[in-house]
Amino acid sequence: MAAVSLLQEHPTPPRPRSGRGSRATSVGAPATTTSSRPCWPRRAPPRPRRERNEPRDGERLLRREDPALLTGEAKYVGDLAVPGALHVALVRSPFAHARIRSVDTAAAAALPGVVAVFTGADLQDEWANPMPCAWPVTDDMKSPAHLPVAVDKACYAGDAVAVIVAESSYQAEDAAAAVVVDYDPLPAVVDLETRCPTGWSSTTPAARTGPTRGS
Repeated sequence: MAAVSLLQEHPTPPRPRSGRGSRATSVGAPATTTSSRPCWPRRAPPRPRRERNEPRDGERLLRREDPALLTGEAKYVGDLAVPGALHVALVRSPFAHARIRSVDTAAAAALPGVVAVFTGADLQDEWANPMPCAWPVTDDMKSPAHLPVAVDKACYAGDAVAVIVAESSYQAEDAAAAVVVDYDPLPAVVDLETRCPTGWSSTTPAARTGPTRGS
């Protein structure tokens, strides 16, 4: 009866004048908000006009330094002629793990333009300290002594074992090729599964010690 009396009092409910209004489907239902605005999305605003030769996202950029590099007009560090400057070349180990039996530098030192030849043993007492660890992972991590030039053992492929100082880079490279190093190859560890024993985990104390040059 409440619905009948409500319809008798308001037979034609007035339409809302604003863009929003409330409408109830029944007396007990909550009012819902309606709008006279279109339900489809508005058109996106136009993109700003792209200047000529301005790259879009994902397009290749026009490199400005390429012409000088491709035509040979650019200068590199090796092209700079500094009066009195000397050049250095390093003799590096081809083995990932090897004991250094001997280093023969006599032939290299006799080549023209060679100023000095140094081995790891020659420079061992010249270093102030071993190379530091830039980022100790834990407070109790042990960092083994690592010299810039290996003395008795090469611990990775490319480890320096001798230093050549010459008047030109070409003479330094020729002298480096003349150095004779007697290596005793040792087993190399190339993955974590081989390095870590069975049952190893990150909480094992040995996991924080790290490899040493004597291992």
